[in-house]
Amino acid sequence: MAAHPKQQVVPRAAIPSEELMQAQAEIWCLSSAYVKSMARRCAVKLGIPDAIHRSGGAATLPGLLAALSIPEARLPHLSRLMRLLATLGIFTEAKEGRGGGVCYRLTPASLLLVHDDAGANGGACLSEYVASATALSDSLMAYLRLDEWFRSDDVSAAAGGSPAFVMAYGMDYWAAAGRDAERSASFCELMGSDSRLVAQVVLRECGGEVFGAAAAMVDVGGGDGTMARAVKRAFPHVRCSVLELPHVVESIRAAAAGGCDDGAVEVEFVAGDMMDFIPAADVVLLKYVLHDWSDEDCVRILRRCREAITTSANGPEGKVVIIDMVVGGSASSTTKEALEAQLFMDMCMMVLATGKERDEETWSSIFMDAGFTHYKIRPVLGLRSVIEVYP
Repeated sequence: MAAHPKQQVVPRAAIPSEELMQAQAEIWCLSSAYVKSMARRCAVKLGIPDAIHRSGGAATLPGLLAALSIPEARLPHLSRLMRLLATLGIFTEAKEGRGGGVCYRLTPASLLLVHDDAGANGGACLSEYVASATALSDSLMAYLRLDEWFRSDDVSAAAGGSPAFVMAYGMDYWAAAGRDAERSASFCELMGSDSRLVAQVVLRECGGEVFGAAAAMVDVGGGDGTMARAVKRAFPHVRCSVLELPHVVESIRAAAAGGCDDGAVEVEFVAGDMMDFIPAADVVLLKYVLHDWSDEDCVRILRRCREAITTSANGPEGKVVIIDMVVGGSASSTTKEALEAQLFMDMCMMVLATGKERDEETWSSIFMDAGFTHYKIRPVLGLRSVIEVYP
């Protein structure tokens, strides 16, 4: 190993006071970052985005107090919460004329937290995502024991086969979720809301190019079929199906039979395990699936996808469509905030599961190992991209 030239460590006393204080502020912000999450969670649980939306998109503190049925004595506390949320960019705040009070308005971020059946946010409400992602009881112990996990001499843990969540809770994340009906329902709802937002943007930006020429599409691990139904509505000629685990399909069919899901009849649900079988289609969709799995498992899944791809004599080339992160892979995902979000999610995958977020080089290696020859990345989803992979 080549020796690195020694670098002189700058004594703390030699650092200008202004830089020291800035460094302290950064450490405080990092150490208290969970407060940001808890403030957003509080806003969602109180229904603040909905209240502002119902007020025409702007509301004062007294107006919010009344709309949310909060005791008047909490007005100073609500003011402090809203000040933080405005600083974080969740809302904007401005004085109402001369001597007026402060008025709060929605931003694009808080608009995505509005429950609005009329479609102000395209039907994609991410409030459940915020509530689920900030439910610290779900995974807090795994993060608190992360240093212990790193020091563990458990070979399987060191190889990534047993994440910190298993060390903390004695079972994997999915088994734990399966034991908690409320958590499971919340997870399904947040995935559905994510699919509505993703479908809206993908279909608007490149839907025709990605799905328009297909005869059949199968959404692998497609949950309640939100994404598949969106594709079906946009392109009625495409035969859309969803491959899901048997217990998921059973619950969806039960909901449809009870009249609780009027959209379930638009797509076919197939019970099965993607590790064993994927129905034939000229487009196989994997939306935010592969990041849950190791590189080796991704290769195995993609080989199954390759077996399922059909290409008619006169039709377009069959392909796998992956919706996932390409870390640092485009101008839209290399802002500081976007890159941080990608790396935060990568840490979640390390702690909770055996997967990870990948850069283009890693994706390319996986595609080639699975027997594919070329791919195309469409960076139309900010943090995530649409990746078309061809045999």
